[in-house]
Amino acid sequence: MRPGERGAETLELVAGLPLLGVVVTALLQGAALVEDHARAASDARELVRHAVVCEHRAAPPAAVAGDPALGSARVTVTTAGDATGGVLVTASVVLPPRILLPGLPPGLGSPLAAHASATMRQEPC
Repeated sequence: MRPGERGAETLELVAGLPLLGVVVTALLQGAALVEDHARAASDARELVRHAVVCEHRAAPPAAVAGDPALGSARVTVTTAGDATGGVLVTASVVLPPRILLPGLPPGLGSPLAAHASATMRQEPC
């Protein structure tokens, strides 16, 4: 090492830190989106389960109390008849994405929003 090059490695490392920060943030953004999709699927299953089981219908769904993100979500519950004369209930949930990287589209209309639905046959009471 020549006398004038002392500390050059440290300078190169410091110059690469912003890129490392962007990579780590992108990985965290990906993990947050995967978690949002898993939460949407879980919430849809819980909401449809609540709608089809007779003894649960009077109480509020556990998913509403357990997931505060449902307050800003779009939730739809629909019913339809099936070929055997029963009723099928479908719950659909759209959760807005958690945005960590600037410039990504927020809100329910975002292509990153988590969409999930679940369908079950309604239990006769």
